[in-house]
Amino acid sequence: MKDLTGATLGKYQVLERLGRGGMADVYRAYQPGMDRYVAIKVLHGHLSEDTGFIERFKREAQSVGTLRHPNIVQVIDFDAVDDEYYMVMEFVEGDSLKALLSRRGALPVAEAIALMVKIADAVGYAHRAGMIHRDLKPANILMTKAGEPILTDFGIAKILSASNLTATGVAIGTPAYMSPEAGRGEKVDERADIYSLGVMFYEMVTGSVPFDADTPWAVILKHINEPLPRPTAVLPNLPQSVERIILKSLAKAPSERFQTAADFREALVKASHALPEGQPTVNATDSPTTQVAKKTNPATPTRPAGRSRNLVFGALTLVLVIGAAAVYFANESVISLTPDKQTATAVAALPSATSTVEPTATTTATVAPTSTATTPPTTEPSPTPIPPAAENTYDELTRRIAKMISDGLYDQALEEIAKPLADDPQNYALQQLRALVLVQYREDANKLEEGKALAEAGVAAQPDRPQAYFVLAMYWGMSPHDDYAKALELATQAIDKGLTMYVQPYVFHGTMLYYLGRPSDEILADLAKAIALEPANEELYRRRGFYQLEINNLAGAQADLQKALELVPDNYADLHAPLAWILLQQNEPDKAFDLYRQTMQIQVVSNPAYIADAALIAIRTDHPAAAAQWAGDARAIDPNLSAAKYAQAWIAWAKKDYTTALQYLDEIAASDDPGSYHSSFLLQWYRLGREVEVDRAFVLNALDRKDEAIQALQAAVNNYGDWFEPYMALARLYSEKGDKQAARETLQKALELASSHKSTEERARALALLKELGD
Repeated sequence: MKDLTGATLGKYQVLERLGRGGMADVYRAYQPGMDRYVAIKVLHGHLSEDTGFIERFKREAQSVGTLRHPNIVQVIDFDAVDDEYYMVMEFVEGDSLKALLSRRGALPVAEAIALMVKIADAVGYAHRAGMIHRDLKPANILMTKAGEPILTDFGIAKILSASNLTATGVAIGTPAYMSPEAGRGEKVDERADIYSLGVMFYEMVTGSVPFDADTPWAVILKHINEPLPRPTAVLPNLPQSVERIILKSLAKAPSERFQTAADFREALVKASHALPEGQPTVNATDSPTTQVAKKTNPATPTRPAGRSRNLVFGALTLVLVIGAAAVYFANESVISLTPDKQTATAVAALPSATSTVEPTATTTATVAPTSTATTPPTTEPSPTPIPPAAENTYDELTRRIAKMISDGLYDQALEEIAKPLADDPQNYALQQLRALVLVQYREDANKLEEGKALAEAGVAAQPDRPQAYFVLAMYWGMSPHDDYAKALELATQAIDKGLTMYVQPYVFHGTMLYYLGRPSDEILADLAKAIALEPANEELYRRRGFYQLEINNLAGAQADLQKALELVPDNYADLHAPLAWILLQQNEPDKAFDLYRQTMQIQVVSNPAYIADAALIAIRTDHPAAAAQWAGDARAIDPNLSAAKYAQAWIAWAKKDYTTALQYLDEIAASDDPGSYHSSFLLQWYRLGREVEVDRAFVLNALDRKDEAIQALQAAVNNYGDWFEPYMALARLYSEKGDKQAARETLQKALELASSHKSTEERARALALLKELGD
């Protein structure tokens, strides 16, 4: 295959060849339009002639392109120029894990665990998305210059296994890292990847793979038949907990291994906590999957007329607040045990794990915000890293407990605290750490009350210290109590007594204000302090943007959501919908359409809900051809996608093909969850459509099937009793049928709703229709 260095592939300028593989050459290239470097994998010529292979490769590229994880390389594009088929990925500047191990040999156990936790997290995320790697090995893990592992080549082994390429000499999998079942040619599942992770982990801690031989087949046979060499035979000081993880992950039978990558990761985290003093433990609270899971996934709204509160706040899940509070308690215990240290120098302000700006120790929450934009509360603040170590005997203990709380390992945390607390039973910080753990047991009344009693004793003994107040705020602010007023009072006291250098207390305080229905200026003032502490926290901008939408500050919402998108561009699937909706409200339809059009052009988008949203925007902005194309694409990926059917119903309506429109709407209405529209943000939350029964009524009316239309509207009224629009539509239909009495009764209900909504516009519309009815 010729060297393409210096050539242009589509919109990419090829700069240099980085390597050659059995199926493709890899190049570094430059994309002028986006001002970025990319990596391009160009398929070998003989593969480009195989149309079946090309289709499989394209499908896998689209599937991998949907993965959004900090430790998985991002697929950007797939295209062909002059019979050169290529896949474009983000360019990761650095080396591979293979090169790292070749250069350094065995890694320190703590470092190996920290790396493997991130790798396992990425693999588990891909598994939950339905993707198995099948060829995990150090050569397929890139290492950034910051030391972050990035997984590559997801889907490649699947493409090869589905082809007849073995005649060309392309191997499926790598013998040194291949599971026994893969070596036997059997069908594999996620547990084959776990075996490969185990081999890599073995190599990382011992410096060599467990099996080696003169030929690849001999290596495979050893994996199948020979007992695993004990890691402690190579590394006698290896902790038993670490060896147990290796032995379990490398069991010959898949049923005897960890059954999920999440189980493997959890075992690693626990082993990290048990490492000897002086070895750093894994910060399990900063899981990349947690970052991905924080993307807005709002709950089903109670009525279609507006967005639910939960769009902004989600459920009252305070786990991450709690974990960060534990970090503070851990650090505060350091202070209390080191009286010769000045508080100002012992405590460091803690930035978010997603923040790129680290406040200094002198940063306080009283810093004024630099703009007039407002900040909403969030119950999902970013986890906060552990501050630098202070020199005392409790430092390592308190760090471990903080991590255990964030990991939900409450029993283990209590066991860790027990001995030092028995040795020093009057230590305030240790008592409150224990109390903080105890109040996490939401379904164990005895432990809850014990935690409360410890915190109350702390307040009585040392009323000027803040931790006990915050424990009590947690106790009252979460289920089963949900006493937000009492939680607010206690959180206020905690802040007033010095809990001021972290985002989480302000987030918690603002959340309590929100749930109490307090004025927005109080909430915004509270959370302006949070954003001042973490000005590069994407999640705060996102939540602030959604909150600004709720209070109808469109300009502020737009600025905040744009900032969130700037900080984490990969979150476009979540943020384009509200941004497009705002642009429509601002009468800028072309910009709303361009938001989706540009993404569809430069990204390999395989998320059918996003594509369906693009179709809906295209309809609303008068781009019927794009709407038809994107709706069809979305249904090609997911034939049952309600949002895509909804778009197709609109297209048919615009063509006055009412029969086809009704067919699509009937299918949606008959689906298991007709109100969800299969996760379409625009349909669920921004009411770009109406509601399936209401739209069925309009179509049925157009077909002159008024009785069925009335039935559909009555169903909408029954489903959404506090929604004004179905009542108005129903009243009009009654009026058209000549049933003025039924129309008046329906309009009386509409007036009652207008009054409860305090909407003068709704009231005026209902009165106008009543006047049309006459006597």
